Amino acid sequence: MTGRGRGPWESLSVVWLASLLVPSGERDAWSREWRAELLTRWRQAEGKRSRLRLFRHACGSLVDAGQLRFRRGLFRGTGMELRVAARTLARRPLFSLLVVTTLGVGIGATATLYRAARDQLLRPFPYPEADKVVAVVGQDRGRTGLAGNVTYPNLADLDARSTTLDGIAAIRWWTPALTHEAGSTVLNGATVTANFFEVLGVDPAVGRFFEDDEEGTGRPPLVVLSHAFVEARYAGERSVVGQDVVLNGLAYRVIGVTGPDFEDPWLLGGPGSEPLLWRTVSSPPSEWPRSGRSWKGIGRVRADVGLEAAQSEITALMRGLEEAHPQENTGRSMELVPLRDRVAGPVRPAIVILLGSVGLLLLVSAANLAGLLLGRALERQREFTMRRALGASGWRIARGGMAEAGLLALLGGLSGLALTSVLGRLLGQFSASFLPRPLEVGLDADTLLFTAALTVGTGLFFGAIPSLHAVRLGGGQPGRDEGRALTLGRSGQRARRALVVVQLGLTTVLLTGSGLLARSLQRLGQVDLGVEVRGVLTMQLHGSAWWELDAEAAQYQWDEVLAAVRSVPGVEAAGAMDYVPLGGDYSCDGFGRADRPRPSPGEGRCAEVRSLLPGALEALGVPLVRGRHLSPDDREATPAVAVVDQRLASAVWPGEDPVGKAVFVHGAVHEVVGVVADMRHFGPAGTPRPMLYLSAPQEGWNGITRGLWLVVRSPRDPEALAFDLREAVASTNPEIAVGAVDTLSGLLRENLAAPRFRALLLALFAGAALILALLGVGGVMAFSVARRTRELGVRLALGARPDDVRRLVLREGLRLTAGGVALGVLAAGLMARFAATLLFEIGAGDPVAFATSVGLVTGLALVSCYVPARRASSVDPVEALSAP
Repeated sequence: MTGRGRGPWESLSVVWLASLLVPSGERDAWSREWRAELLTRWRQAEGKRSRLRLFRHACGSLVDAGQLRFRRGLFRGTGMELRVAARTLARRPLFSLLVVTTLGVGIGATATLYRAARDQLLRPFPYPEADKVVAVVGQDRGRTGLAGNVTYPNLADLDARSTTLDGIAAIRWWTPALTHEAGSTVLNGATVTANFFEVLGVDPAVGRFFEDDEEGTGRPPLVVLSHAFVEARYAGERSVVGQDVVLNGLAYRVIGVTGPDFEDPWLLGGPGSEPLLWRTVSSPPSEWPRSGRSWKGIGRVRADVGLEAAQSEITALMRGLEEAHPQENTGRSMELVPLRDRVAGPVRPAIVILLGSVGLLLLVSAANLAGLLLGRALERQREFTMRRALGASGWRIARGGMAEAGLLALLGGLSGLALTSVLGRLLGQFSASFLPRPLEVGLDADTLLFTAALTVGTGLFFGAIPSLHAVRLGGGQPGRDEGRALTLGRSGQRARRALVVVQLGLTTVLLTGSGLLARSLQRLGQVDLGVEVRGVLTMQLHGSAWWELDAEAAQYQWDEVLAAVRSVPGVEAAGAMDYVPLGGDYSCDGFGRADRPRPSPGEGRCAEVRSLLPGALEALGVPLVRGRHLSPDDREATPAVAVVDQRLASAVWPGEDPVGKAVFVHGAVHEVVGVVADMRHFGPAGTPRPMLYLSAPQEGWNGITRGLWLVVRSPRDPEALAFDLREAVASTNPEIAVGAVDTLSGLLRENLAAPRFRALLLALFAGAALILALLGVGGVMAFSVARRTRELGVRLALGARPDDVRRLVLREGLRLTAGGVALGVLAAGLMARFAATLLFEIGAGDPVAFATSVGLVTGLALVSCYVPARRASSVDPVEALSAP
């Protein structure tokens, strides 16, 4: 047989390696048995694959040896060790409570952030072959901040021509007013193409979804309801299918209900903004402007096609659309992005930073555990030496330490598990406004497994350090070899100092990161928004009360509403506009100077066009720089006028007075009658854009015959003011549905919620780590003073002053602190580069943040060293020299 003369050397080598795991008393017999079996199989083997089969069988010796070690050695006497460890910890309840609490916080916070990261970044959408579902994201060279919106005609053309996608669907906002017995309620809804649910691959729980012939001109008024909406309003009645619901004054027939596990693709917003009902688009793509981007796209890549191939086809199709429609599509393209990446991508850096930060906190907690246990091991040096002299093995002593560490880690893990439920609810409550997908509340198998792994890893890894030192400390003989005992004590002290240096370094990293986010948040809070935030209330008035009116009747109704609102006590100014600042909406539209030819395709300018009624800018407190505001006299029959901001004026008419000039926008020419100060419509961190304000009665897209937002300035309490405003609006027309009511202050808080939450959470982590690090420094210095009592007494007896002794101890603490801070600054520099995307108007190496963290850690570390230093300076030389 091939290779027969050489023998099964590789198989015998595996058995020899495995024998090292077998307890020494059984090793020879075990090895002989395995060698005999292998040689017998070798002599009886036939065929070319016999050597490989024999090798696979020999690998089983590793499992056999491991099981034997597990049964014979690993847990022998473990029950007794655990009982001893429990009694030892019970005798020191404060020590045990401190360790369990710090570990519980570290493990609980880490498990909570792990679950948040998993839910946002890793959890797939509940669609069949979810990895094939992609967002169709619009790209536009030279224009930014358009949220990836696309046009309906472009999406329809791509859907009709693509061979690599099974379908492309379109979705946009729809906010209908639901008429019911108690009045009207404005709901979150969506207008979709008929293939929307088909692209997602989901089935209805009751009824059916839309069919292809149920969209476009003449489509029947049909609606699909969400499971949550049916549960809330119809008590889960399945008979709702076939009934009519009155939306915007029109009866819609309910044809289906989504399943309880259906999840919105979150393209229109995060939790709280998900649609409760869906309808199909009522007009064909040809009737929608190809230049207006107000839709989101979603598609499904064919099962046998890769994403790269699909992207190549979409790119080629967009080039064809650019050639066919150069005015609207020059410079535009489409990108296919996996849905999970599109939704979670914006928050990925923040989640990774927070997960890494809480991991650092866990490391600080675990290092604190190791330091405390190591200190106890040093205190029990004589006990370990005596046990070794009485015959205890080093493994037995180490196992006792591991039992103590494991018990503490287990209790810490259980407390962390309980904390995970509480932290999960709090995180879900405070982060719902900026996380793209809802957090699942409660414990699941994955979280339990992760928490168990953290607990076991913490107990084994960081419990091994003091346990190994306990073995070394017990290596001497009672009453002899004091020099060796001192050397081992110093070795243990070095290990404990190293743990403190690591704690201080990790704490410096967390404090620096917290400082950077705090500085960024401070800069955001100092940004001039261009509006007066305090005292401004906004109220959405739904457009259903205006849609059936002609321009004159619509103008009359708005005049009545504003007159009633201005008559409310305490109202200082009031107006209305289509999109309020900080609300997150946008309508970046093309415009140009009316005295010049229209720009070539792809070279036009883009401005945020706002349609408003007089009084809106005054209520927002936007300063007038030149000319006048829009007035009640700017009506449909008068010449069209516009107000621009300084940013637009300087870009379009540099060095000129824009008042009296004309702009072409929304298909009409408007004369500029005023210039106002710049406004940051999208919040402090939003990209500032040119603003152009049109009078709603003159706005070319029927601005007067739709719903607008009331903008009211008043010093009154917002809640009481909102009640009076509702009454005032209802007094003019009870059919007017009132939607969202917000204050600008509240919208600003919501706008800053994400950076504030990140800064607060990281500050809490850093504060907890700082406390643990200071306890570690103080503990090391206190133990060092206790062990050096005789030396310090000799120094004082020989004439050293108490101040000299204090400085000696403080210098030692300063060396530890300097080492930890230096290590932390280097690590923080690397971390800051990764976190640069989360910072606003400060650099990743901001000297203030770094100096503050270094000064705080150094100063507080020295304070924690002062108590043992003062104790050292008060040592009585006589008592110290006479001590045993």
